[in-house]
Amino acid sequence: MITSTHTNVQLNGTNKSYYQALGYSLPTYFCPVHKKEKVKRGTFLEVQVAWVCDCCKKEYRTMYKNYMQCHESADKARCMRCWNDAYSANPSLHPNYNPELTAEDRKPRKFDSKEKQWRKSVYIRDNYTCQDCFIKENALNAHHVKEYSRYPELRYALENGLTLCVPCSMRAK
Repeated sequence: MITSTHTNVQLNGTNKSYYQALGYSLPTYFCPVHKKEKVKRGTFLEVQVAWVCDCCKKEYRTMYKNYMQCHESADKARCMRCWNDAYSANPSLHPNYNPELTAEDRKPRKFDSKEKQWRKSVYIRDNYTCQDCFIKENALNAHHVKEYSRYPELRYALENGLTLCVPCSMRAK
């Protein structure tokens, strides 16, 4: 629960000194006409809000934007420690929990030896070259053409793999 009401505010001449007194560093410029530092018109300042974890009752301070991203869809405002404790005890309560996944689907992929062998085979077939921009890069990804999660029968099929550099891989997603 939020215990303070400060949010993003537009700075102007009247509230500038208030936020400076609170210790916020304000973006200013030197005005040659008035011969003093001024705050640029329309400048927004992200201010911190104080909030209390609903579980452990500790008070925290964070940027309002970050608070809202983490807590706007949650039933309780929890700190990271309480959040991890709640969902590690019962993962099915997590908002992103998918009951249709099997135990094999939930395993971390990076430790799968079949995945490593498939990735290496795709790199060798494509001669360690991005197949989108045709540049040899150090940072390459073996991209699944058909989604890993939707097509389990094609997960390790060589024809479902494509070597992409990191920028091209980000665009492909």
